[in-house]
Amino acid sequence: MPKFTLPLAVTIFFSFATQIVMSVEFKKETARAAAPSILYGSVAHSALFDNLRVLGIKCEIPQGAQYPIVAGVEISSPAYYSGIVAKDQIMNCKITDTGFAITIKRGGKLFQAQLRSMTAGVGPGLHGGVAGNFHPFLPAQIAKDGLRGVEQSNHPDCWFEASLAALANTPRGQQLISGMITRDASGFYWVTFRGNPMTSVLVDQSSLGGLRDRATWASIIEAASLKSYDARKIARSLHSSNIPAIQIGMKLLTGASVTAIRPDDSTPEVIRQILIGAMQNRVPVALASKNPSEIGGPTDLKPNHAYAFVSIDPFSNNVTLKDAYGGRLDRSLTLLMREIRYVAYPNW
Repeated sequence: MPKFTLPLAVTIFFSFATQIVMSVEFKKETARAAAPSILYGSVAHSALFDNLRVLGIKCEIPQGAQYPIVAGVEISSPAYYSGIVAKDQIMNCKITDTGFAITIKRGGKLFQAQLRSMTAGVGPGLHGGVAGNFHPFLPAQIAKDGLRGVEQSNHPDCWFEASLAALANTPRGQQLISGMITRDASGFYWVTFRGNPMTSVLVDQSSLGGLRDRATWASIIEAASLKSYDARKIARSLHSSNIPAIQIGMKLLTGASVTAIRPDDSTPEVIRQILIGAMQNRVPVALASKNPSEIGGPTDLKPNHAYAFVSIDPFSNNVTLKDAYGGRLDRSLTLLMREIRYVAYPNW
C-alpha cells in the first residue's frame, strides 16, 4: 500500500528538537528509600533506570543540568498514555507498591504522574500536581461523548475535526485525547499535540468562541489547533502539493506515522479489508471526498470534505461515516470507491 512523504513545508510542524546530552546513571533505590528524590551515582543499569525504560521513558542529563530530562517516550507505553513527553524534566521519582510516582517540570509548572509498570493507560495520567495541574477529561468521559462530541464550525478544518472524531471513537484514541489536555490552577487549559510534543498551547475561554463542538474537550483541542496553525493556509498548501490534509490531522493528533491510500489506485477488496481491520482493531480512519468533476456524477457527499469512519457491515459492505459538520450517513462501498479521494489511518 502506498505511503506519502510529507514536504519540508509540512514536516516543519512535526519536527523534533535535538540536543547533545550525557548519559545518566542512577543509584539503586528501593520502595522504602528514605529520600524521595532521585539519587545519582556510579551504579550503571540500576533498577530505577531499567524500570523507567520499562515504563517507556528514556532519560538523559544535559551537560551542567541538575535533573534528568526525558529524551524520548515510547509510543503505547504507560508514560506515553500518562501524558509525559520529551523535554519534561524529572524532579522526583519514587517507587511505590504499584509502580512509580513521578514529579515532572514542564513550562515552569510541576506535574505528578502515577505510572504502573507494564500497564498502559493507568489512571488520568498527569494530575493533582504541586501546582494543581491535572487532566480534566478522563478517557471514560471522552468515550461517552464519542465522535458525537466533535462538530465542525465555520473554520475550514474538516481534515482536523474528522481525524479528531475518528480518534474519539477508539479506546486508544480516547486515551490520547485525555493525555493531550491539562488544566492549571488558574483554570486555563493547555494542549500538547502528540505530533508536536515540544509545544503546549494555552487555551482560555476567549479561544472557544464560535466553535460548535458539543464536547468541551473537543472545543479545547480544536481551539488549540486553530490557535497554532492556519487551517486555511495548510489546506491550500496541501491541496497544491497533493498531500491529503487528513493525513496531517492524524499525524498531529497521534504522533504516529500515517498511511494515506487513494481508492482510485487500489481495489474495493483492499479498501474493504482496511475498513474491516480498522473496525475490529479499533483504529481511527478518516476519509476525504473528491470534487464533483472528479466523480463524474451526482453524489450526496460534500465535495472536498472530510469524514470519520464509523463502521462497515462485512456482509452488505455498507459503510457508515460521520460528517465533520455533524450527523451520520451510510454509503455502499461501491459508491465510496468512486467518491473518496483518500483514506488515512495511523500505523498502530
